[in-house]
Amino acid sequence: MLNDALKNNIQGAYRKFLAEKDLKPRHGQKQMIAVLARTLANIKTDSDDNRMGSDPYVALVEAGTGTGKTLSYLLSVIPIAKSHDKRIIISTATVALQEQIVLKDLPDVYANSGLEFSFALAKGRRRYMCPVNLQLAISPSQNEQSMFLFEDEIDLQTDKAMLPVLEDLAQAFDGNDWSGDLDDWPDDLSDEVRTTVTTDQHHCSGRKCPMYNKCPFFEARQTLDKSDVIVANHDLVLSDLSLGGGYVLPSPEETIYVFDEGHHLPTKAINHFSSQAGLLESRLWHKQLDRVLARIPQNFDDRRVDEFCRVIPVIHSELGEYIQHNYDLLEHSQGLPREELRDSEHERAIARIRFDLGRVPEELREQGAQIKLTYNRLLIQYNKLLAVVDDLIEDSEKAVSPELEQLQSWLSMVINEVERRQTLWVRFCAVPEEGELPVARWIDVTEYNHQVDYQINTSPIMASEDLKRFLWSRCFGAVVTSATLTALGKFDRYKTSAGLFDNAVCEQVMSPFNWQSAQLVVPNLRSLPNQEQQHSEDIALRLPELTKNDKGSLLLFSSRRQLQNVMTLVPSTYREKCLIQGEMSKQELMKRHKQRVDLGLPSVLVGLASLAEGVDLPGEYCTHVMIARIPFAVPDDPVGKTLSEWLESRKINPFFHISVADASVKLVQACGRLLRSETDTGRITLMDRRIVTQRYGQALINSLPPYSLVIE
Repeated sequence: MLNDALKNNIQGAYRKFLAEKDLKPRHGQKQMIAVLARTLANIKTDSDDNRMGSDPYVALVEAGTGTGKTLSYLLSVIPIAKSHDKRIIISTATVALQEQIVLKDLPDVYANSGLEFSFALAKGRRRYMCPVNLQLAISPSQNEQSMFLFEDEIDLQTDKAMLPVLEDLAQAFDGNDWSGDLDDWPDDLSDEVRTTVTTDQHHCSGRKCPMYNKCPFFEARQTLDKSDVIVANHDLVLSDLSLGGGYVLPSPEETIYVFDEGHHLPTKAINHFSSQAGLLESRLWHKQLDRVLARIPQNFDDRRVDEFCRVIPVIHSELGEYIQHNYDLLEHSQGLPREELRDSEHERAIARIRFDLGRVPEELREQGAQIKLTYNRLLIQYNKLLAVVDDLIEDSEKAVSPELEQLQSWLSMVINEVERRQTLWVRFCAVPEEGELPVARWIDVTEYNHQVDYQINTSPIMASEDLKRFLWSRCFGAVVTSATLTALGKFDRYKTSAGLFDNAVCEQVMSPFNWQSAQLVVPNLRSLPNQEQQHSEDIALRLPELTKNDKGSLLLFSSRRQLQNVMTLVPSTYREKCLIQGEMSKQELMKRHKQRVDLGLPSVLVGLASLAEGVDLPGEYCTHVMIARIPFAVPDDPVGKTLSEWLESRKINPFFHISVADASVKLVQACGRLLRSETDTGRITLMDRRIVTQRYGQALINSLPPYSLVIE
């Protein structure tokens, strides 16, 4: 309940912070603090402080640039969480924002608000060294765990060029001179080194790993148990939730979540809850398991272990037959819709078989059902074997042998992977109930080392049901905030895609910026974007004149093909002013752009969607944003196509429901690169006449801030 004591605590912290920093209150900050306080402080709880009832407990706040939303949610959520004895997880989409919150915002609030709290940064396994993998990389043949290595791993020699780096890592870690956090290593580590010495959740055996007590990842987790505020990222939060919650992070029931950059959450969730595995790759994996299982009885004199090591390969063999039959069906089938991808940007896929509305043909589905049931039997057997090993360890009167601990660890990793593959086939074969959302299902035909494989894929078309199940129905409370949560001025699109309940509180907090200080110009080009070559020529012709008085400008394209085309058409003297995304890292791109502007030289940043978001170029670094076309996304991926088909089956126009709505969000983000402070001014040039000639154009204009509109 938002009683006087809690209200005074929040207001007092805000006043003290402003006084200590010599700042003036902002209307948007006060509005956002009030919304969050009313929503979260009035959550009804039972005697054990568990959330109860159907009152609002999730707040969506679209906070315009310059609002100061981070300060708003910290000063309101921290006192409320402490009053309920709950923890806070702040989740972001980018490392840059994570670092800003941990290194700047939280210390600032702690030092100047009078609030007492502790905080820590949570990172995924790939940001920490795995002691087992590092040891194996340095000396796989001598390693005690080599019995549980697959043969291809034994034969794979570590690149000799990496060995000095790996040995330095091991020496520093063993000497307690380095924590194992890869971000703390003083030198740059190559992607190859990082991949070699890290692991993921599917190959981590957790507490059953013989080196668990030395693991940097789990050691870092102990700090989280003592922290009031944990800063994480969307991927880590979703990963923990899918494991049941409370595995790495606090349980949802004990947590108030703050999703900053929350507009990314639905897409992240779709990617997270997708599944894939190759048929040929699966057969090879089972054969590798058989080779390990054949070696186990030589090291363990136990009849039960010996029996399982004979039974499990029989199930592997059955699985191999079913998978081979599935492979043959795909190899020889003439009736499946096959799209060639050889000339696309896919790295390994040469073709794709996608099923309309995710409906898998009966013969494939029946064969897949056999694979699903066999994986279920396999999982039962592996779990029984692990239970036997657990009993042997528990009943051991002497010190537990390293081999037994290693077998326990290996089995845990294998079970994780079997569960993942079983889940794939459950999803691939499922027939949706009436009214249920379809699941996107497709098969990528891949080619590697002259071998063709068929990768089975499933993905939700929206993350709504998964987020409802794992997050919204369980969490104590939540805040979702971003500068772009609405589409065409409404929260409906976001609420639907994120699976939020109707009682979610929605609030728009306007930016303090003077939008009239910026012009939105629609030039009178002779072509439209669907006239691709002519449109590119028109842009190239106009660019020198458009930017002749600009110091720093930003040119955004929706497709790499048009970007490259325009850059070949502009005069060479203009091309010299351009810094193009892809020719160097994003960090280097920003650095060189700012250096040029600081020297008084004109500089044009040229890029794609990733430069339309999260890029901060205040003042003269960007006084002109040029957008080649309205950023409509073409739903040519399997998930987008299946979603479009489902909408059409319900007599809903996918173009207006998806394409126009999503384009409005992207357009707001792109235009938002211009004004980054209250003193900024400049122009936005949208080189797409459709915004004034098509009937959806006015809706897009209405969704933008009230810039001064100039139509040539």
